Amino acid sequence: MPFGSCCRMRFMQRPSGCGPPCARRCLTLTLTLTGPLVPAQMMARYASRSAARKLGIREESTAALIDPPRNYAGVIGELPAGAALEEILEETPTETLGETLEAPRPITLWFVHDAPACLPGMRKLAAHTKLWILWRKGSSVTQPFLRESAAALGLVDYKICSVDRNWSAMLFARRKSK
Repeated sequence: MPFGSCCRMRFMQRPSGCGPPCARRCLTLTLTLTGPLVPAQMMARYASRSAARKLGIREESTAALIDPPRNYAGVIGELPAGAALEEILEETPTETLGETLEAPRPITLWFVHDAPACLPGMRKLAAHTKLWILWRKGSSVTQPFLRESAAALGLVDYKICSVDRNWSAMLFARRKSK
């Protein structure tokens, strides 16, 4: 019978005497399938997680925000207990962002609105913090562009997530030297 179709299947254990002493009795298991077997979607288990959890924001931690949209609290959603978000001033030049953070935050969320704008400061920031680059879906910033540009700067991405229906994010780190 074809797998996944409506059917009735019978499985039997080996006859007595063929297996170890504990398997001497024959057992019959009847399995009734009522329709096609559909596996769960691979990413379904992450759908219920908050954006803050996907981005690694933990209790009692502070995440730095660079150039966030006005509704960033709605984008990131509910924070874990004691967690905080710290905005970095827009006037800070991207080349010096790594030096501007007096005490680097464990996580930095950089909301990129223009593709080339994020390139100058990425390498310095990735040396001090977990650097998430967030971009609006459907904008000039794309996943392949970020990956190729980061590779040219000696960075690699090792995580990607959908933050909400409008924003995606990639996590970058410096490439390990051989």
